[in-house]
Amino acid sequence: MRLDDENMWEVMVGVWIEMLCFSAGLETYAERQQRVHHCLKKEKRVKIAKRRIRKKEASNKLLHRLHRVNALPQFQR
Repeated sequence: MRLDDENMWEVMVGVWIEMLCFSAGLETYAERQQRVHHCLKKEKRVKIAKRRIRKKEASNKLLHRLHRVNALPQFQR
């Protein structure tokens, strides 16, 4: 697999951040999410997921209403 310069730098930056976090004893975002996810009981995880879905649906409905009444500028559609 051959990476162009931009993708190569993106990979290198990601690796360096992971190395710095590890050497500083810090968790990466992915590690923290995995740890928190496994510490919660299934019922709590389901409740959180449902709440996030409801929030996303409410946000989508609001955006849809704003689009219908032309409240958003043309370039944001």
